Amino acid sequence: KDFSCLVMKTERHVFIAQDQIFFMHKKVIFTSSLLLVIGLSLGSLFTLWLQQPQEESLQRLDADYDHTVQAQFVAVDEQGNGVVSDLETEVRAGQGLVLVNVNDVLADVTTQYSARLASIVASNYTKIDVSHLDIIYNLQSEAGVVAGQSAGSIMAVSAIAALQGKNLRNDVIITGSINAEGDVVNAGGLRAKAEAAKEGDAILFLVPKGSGSSVVNLTRAERCTTSTGKTYCSVTYPGETISIGEDIGIRVLEVATVAEAMEYFL
Repeated sequence: KDFSCLVMKTERHVFIAQDQIFFMHKKVIFTSSLLLVIGLSLGSLFTLWLQQPQEESLQRLDADYDHTVQAQFVAVDEQGNGVVSDLETEVRAGQGLVLVNVNDVLADVTTQYSARLASIVASNYTKIDVSHLDIIYNLQSEAGVVAGQSAGSIMAVSAIAALQGKNLRNDVIITGSINAEGDVVNAGGLRAKAEAAKEGDAILFLVPKGSGSSVVNLTRAERCTTSTGKTYCSVTYPGETISIGEDIGIRVLEVATVAEAMEYFL
């Protein structure tokens, strides 16, 4: 009887030990799985962090910084003629304001919008903090009204030069609106503007990509075919594609971005 009790107690201790080992094994497996999940999660987060563009710290100019840049731009007057106009861009210590001053010129809201957009593009290009600077655009034009956004490109170019303490070539003119990424995207009245640029002694006229040519000498062409007793005709107006620069006598180059345009101004 005593021997039987001893065997039962021994078996009970064996069962308890087995339960404890099984529990510890499950705990190890659970802990290992948890660590694996945490590791994978942290790894994924770290990978995403590396893939995100890291913000660059912006340079701050001296508290007494002040630089002015002279440039020219072309506008179209009420009669559709191109007019060479003057743009003076000043960057000085201030409160982050973007101002457009006009002398006997009416600048519409799109021009003011272009000025603000140009300051953003200039800051992104130069990596300079403009929150403590004022950027002032002074326009002088005989056009009477400066409308549209095609002055945005020269505003961005001149603001970049003013932030960098540089000056622009006076024989290069650019026209074209811009977007926040710094692309030169659109411009109108290019033929009239190119003629004005040439008369203003410019040797290089920069225009948006895909707009350096025009179609001239349009002629009516009719083509007819007969089918099932009926005649079908189509009319087209083919013309000759020529470079605006070759037709007027000024070098015209297409640019896609403000950064590309800067290469020709400095």
